[in-house]
Amino acid sequence: MAANATLLGLLPAGSFEKLHALKSLGVCVRCILRYAAVTDHELYSLDSAELSATWDTFSAAQGQPVPDAPAAIAGVCTCCLDVFEGALGASNRADLVAKAKDCGYATTTFMIAIQIPSATLIRQHSLSHHVKFPSTPIDLKEVLKWCLTPILATALNNATYVATSDVSIHLHFQHELSEQEAMQVPTIRDTIMQNKRRKLEIDAFGAVTRALQSMHDFPSTMPCPPTVAKTPCSLTVKMERAPTYVAGRYLKYQRGLSQTPWVLDGERLGESSVEEAIGDIVLPHFHAKSYKFHTAGREDVDVRMLGNGRPFILELIGTMRQPRLRRAHGGCRRQGGRAPVARALRKDTGRSERNECRPRRDSRLSTHGQGGFAIDADRPGIDRGRNGSRSCKLAPTRSGKRTAVSYGSLRSSRRTAWRLSTRSRTWPSRKKRLCGCSTAARC
Repeated sequence: MAANATLLGLLPAGSFEKLHALKSLGVCVRCILRYAAVTDHELYSLDSAELSATWDTFSAAQGQPVPDAPAAIAGVCTCCLDVFEGALGASNRADLVAKAKDCGYATTTFMIAIQIPSATLIRQHSLSHHVKFPSTPIDLKEVLKWCLTPILATALNNATYVATSDVSIHLHFQHELSEQEAMQVPTIRDTIMQNKRRKLEIDAFGAVTRALQSMHDFPSTMPCPPTVAKTPCSLTVKMERAPTYVAGRYLKYQRGLSQTPWVLDGERLGESSVEEAIGDIVLPHFHAKSYKFHTAGREDVDVRMLGNGRPFILELIGTMRQPRLRRAHGGCRRQGGRAPVARALRKDTGRSERNECRPRRDSRLSTHGQGGFAIDADRPGIDRGRNGSRSCKLAPTRSGKRTAVSYGSLRSSRRTAWRLSTRSRTWPSRKKRLCGCSTAARC
């Protein structure tokens, strides 16, 4: 009785006859509430059987019992094609919660991305035209987010829904009638027929939305009311995290070390590389599945990397957690001060030396973009290398001074000009500066 009173107070005055007509066409109760512009989240979150029983009791109290609809036998909603039942049904809800718990992501925020078939838009438009309902129904995806947000928040240890979160839960609904019913829209059909040579996506949600909004008259090619669907939608759930980016500069003091793993004719050449030396240190702090190594240019195997170092970005894919900045920075500094890579025999001296690849000593950790970290070491200054040579001090260019162009930025289109403040050195030519080294001699 309390649910009936609540439902009676939420429905618009004089709209029960039209809502009753929707129910007789096989529309589910949640879609009827969408047409009635009901915004009570708790009412949408009720179990499907309880919600249907509440509506039947309410209809009987109004003196209009609901007849057996054709779609009620198959159990498929004529409007949403059982999108609500596919996500909020008892068994489907349990599977969704289990996938959210098993993802392993340590996060305090999450977001929900929903993709529904375009046939739901076409059927909703057809039902609105048939019943002559004055208002536009509430968006199906919006109502679905109302119902799923508290369920997924509990499964993710009381996480908060944030639209810009790096952890996303993708719900992809598909139906076999989407492409067939999209071809019934005149604008979509004409576009496909004019571009036969181009492979276009017929079931495009945005294209169908724009086509329906541009229609002034209801076309005869679209059935009104829509036909009864025999099969419900299929749901695919995927959880992913946006990549985390670790940026910095590296120095390479020993020759004979490749920048990336060197494989020739299926055979590995060299025991290690700069990419593996840096990735193996950073990867455990984020518990990532894999990584990609991006650099501003590259040096040959027999070339060192001195001076300010070469800029790089380490793209971490599938990070399970985001460590604190100070903790991650300290761990990388302790392990990566001088990372042993491999042992190589120098032919000229006959001594066995350990190759080393390390970041600059004046590195500091700071946030870099959404959910990312950066090891920033851009401070210019006087430094001494292992051989005791003095580095060049760099400062921004001013007019009337000697300049040289550096191509060591992460984007080749960005060119930064610098002037030499020490007179004891002369700048090499521009082509010799591609390595980004701040010393006068080539690497």
